[in-house]
Amino acid sequence: MVNAKQEPIEKGAALELARAARKLFAAKGKQFAEVDLQQADISDDELARLIVGPSGKLRAPAFRIKHVLVVGFNEAMYEKVFNG
Repeated sequence: MVNAKQEPIEKGAALELARAARKLFAAKGKQFAEVDLQQADISDDELARLIVGPSGKLRAPAFRIKHVLVVGFNEAMYEKVFNG
């Protein structure tokens, strides 16, 4: 586990983390994106727009469960992640 307040995750490391995942859930306000990273042809710029904040670092909260990366907070997204 990494505490991003103590060890911020920069854009390059955030992209590596995402590319190592099979699936991404990323919240933006009241919307969220679900991306199958094994099937999607997504550029680093598009991926960064989903997971990197204005600071240039991985957005919070962020966590990984096995091969799923979850970035941001959205209640409906969490419901889908945890309950299928």
